[in-house]
Amino acid sequence: MMIEIPITRREPIMRWVPVDERLPEHSGYFITSAVIVRDEDGRPDARLVKTQWYDKERDAWHDIRPDAWMPLPDPYTGGEA
Repeated sequence: MMIEIPITRREPIMRWVPVDERLPEHSGYFITSAVIVRDEDGRPDARLVKTQWYDKERDAWHDIRPDAWMPLPDPYTGGEA
């Protein structure tokens, strides 16, 4: 017997996009991740995750060049979370 359950809401899949893979297609704020400290062997030791502006026309990030980025989620509007 097969049970069918209708999908009424589907969450978008959030995934980190390496900057080596591609950059955002438009200017805007994005969640970014960057290595800010490496240990004595060169391995990532500390990361900074922050919201940062990307300027498509200048092909530049506002602050530091991240290793990866992802779009911001939709803002909370109340009601169901």
